[in-house]
Amino acid sequence: MNHDYALQLYTVHEECERDFRGMLKKASELGYSAVEFTGFYGLSAKELLEELKNNHLKPASSQMMIPNIAEKIDKVIAYAKMIGLENIACCVGDVSGPEAMNDTITQLKPIVKRLTEAGLNFLYHNHAPEFVPVNGEWPIETLLKTFEGQNFYLELDTYWAQGAGVDIIRFMEENAAKIKDIHIKDGDGKGKSCPFGQGVIDIKGIVECARRIGVPYILVEDDTPDPDGLTVAALNIQKLQEWDV
Repeated sequence: MNHDYALQLYTVHEECERDFRGMLKKASELGYSAVEFTGFYGLSAKELLEELKNNHLKPASSQMMIPNIAEKIDKVIAYAKMIGLENIACCVGDVSGPEAMNDTITQLKPIVKRLTEAGLNFLYHNHAPEFVPVNGEWPIETLLKTFEGQNFYLELDTYWAQGAGVDIIRFMEENAAKIKDIHIKDGDGKGKSCPFGQGVIDIKGIVECARRIGVPYILVEDDTPDPDGLTVAALNIQKLQEWDV
């Protein structure tokens, strides 16, 4: 069985700010085989590629805001290709109503087109609103239909999707071909995150499903870690290894 796990580096953003190179090394030592970036902390593509190689880490994806991608699209593509990065993820899009949906789609069209032409993938990262119907349809479904035939995929945040009442296993199975990676996070059901196995989310079942349908990257995340990101990153991969998933 594939036991590769990726670390979403926002989980350890405070540690990255203090020592980015050291945190990449620590991620590898903990057992992570890939990382998702939320910034490059001043490293050139050549420098980052060297760090990834030295620590046997793969670049799973990089999260960016829509304006940052749009304004620097050529630099984004060049940097990505230099480090072997195929997936550019976006985590902010307003889908709260028909007008907002249209505005978001208008912003995304040139980005998705340019990344597709460059042979890269655009990954849309959801929160709960993508599963609140607009015109009788989930916004996430509208987006998938709108960009069908292009390199538009999902970075499925399973925590937020379940919080919106989605049957996450069914959704993953029905959309397997469109999911490039998933975010996994546990929570107490009252809005507070917690280490895997201490909350109400069936992390084990989600990971088993992801393995079964062939999701390339499983990203371990906690954006509000307690007591700190490094501790939670260690606890979470230990639990995944204990579950043997």
